[in-house]
Amino acid sequence: VPGSDQRILVYMTGAVPSPGQHILTLPKGRALGVYEAILITGGLGQFADEQKAHLLRTGEDGLKYRIPVNLRLIKQGKELDPPIGNSDIVVVPEKVFGF
Repeated sequence: VPGSDQRILVYMTGAVPSPGQHILTLPKGRALGVYEAILITGGLGQFADEQKAHLLRTGEDGLKYRIPVNLRLIKQGKELDPPIGNSDIVVVPEKVFGF
């Protein structure tokens, strides 16, 4: 059915080339993963810490819950890409370099 594509609003922040809000179209019949959403919106920044990324998801109580997402393990096929939801905030921190 034309026009039945479901769209969600997600936010990207941190070490990503295009932070801000993004409208994503969900693939038919399945969820869109967090890593997939990052790739669609421009990928990761040069200094992204792939092991410390997380989602902020608003719970039914209105509080934001932190869900860790290890992008490195997802890329290696060792962990499932968790589904992203409407209004989720994807936080990709920068690596901390010791000098």
